Amino acid sequence: MRKTARVVVRLDAIGAGLPALRAIARLTQAMEAEFAARFVDDRRLATALAFASHGAGDDPSASIRHVERNLRRQIESIAAEEKLAWSFDIAQCSGIFAAECVLHRDDLLAIALPEVEQMMGILREEIATGLARASGVLLMPRHQPAANRPIVGMVMREASLAQVVDTSIDIAERTRQPLAFVVADDGDLLAHVRKAVAAQWSGPGAVALHPVPTHEMEYLAAQVRSLRPRLVVSAPPKSIIVQLLARPRLLREVGAAILLLPFEGTD
Repeated sequence: MRKTARVVVRLDAIGAGLPALRAIARLTQAMEAEFAARFVDDRRLATALAFASHGAGDDPSASIRHVERNLRRQIESIAAEEKLAWSFDIAQCSGIFAAECVLHRDDLLAIALPEVEQMMGILREEIATGLARASGVLLMPRHQPAANRPIVGMVMREASLAQVVDTSIDIAERTRQPLAFVVADDGDLLAHVRKAVAAQWSGPGAVALHPVPTHEMEYLAAQVRSLRPRLVVSAPPKSIIVQLLARPRLLREVGAAILLLPFEGTD
């Protein structure tokens, strides 16, 4: 597993809930990475707000700066709580943050989701671009599950087996959480996952393996949801990501953070 240098947190004028930011910070701490917050100063939004407020006496830039200052204070406070190296910068762009701003292959892009539906169009492009440029994309829901819930790896293809198993085990061991896998079993895949886990797992307790005899996202998500995970790790093909983002209800019902890794096989 590639060492994560920075967890780059994408923030915007909508803001982000403190529980989500704290959860991102805890994962950052476990990864021994920098907590790198980036406030997206979207030039299109600024232009639209200026047009809407013309003649009303309002200063849209003042409102955005107020949100920026509040977020900076929140990030500084959370970083101090978790004893993290941190940074807070303004990222000016006129489109997709992940496309226009600096991301490295050892960065993890984190998106704190206020309401998925409000940003679904942008979110699709952010995720696709983030997966192409960084080591993964973390989707963090507004509400956080209780502690001591499992890290759940979802293995859908042989090509992504090693990546999902390695990352899931690393996070589970670092966060001292139980571990489970949901496997879209098409024959030998479950046996290969069992062998890979046995070779690496050194944490307490047994690792639960849950085969699902289909690649249908609806059934896989239902099995994942039944495990009440704290974090879901997966490297789905692009076609599955499209399905997932086209149905935000699935994201809500999983009720946990989702770490998407780049899919390295053929779709």
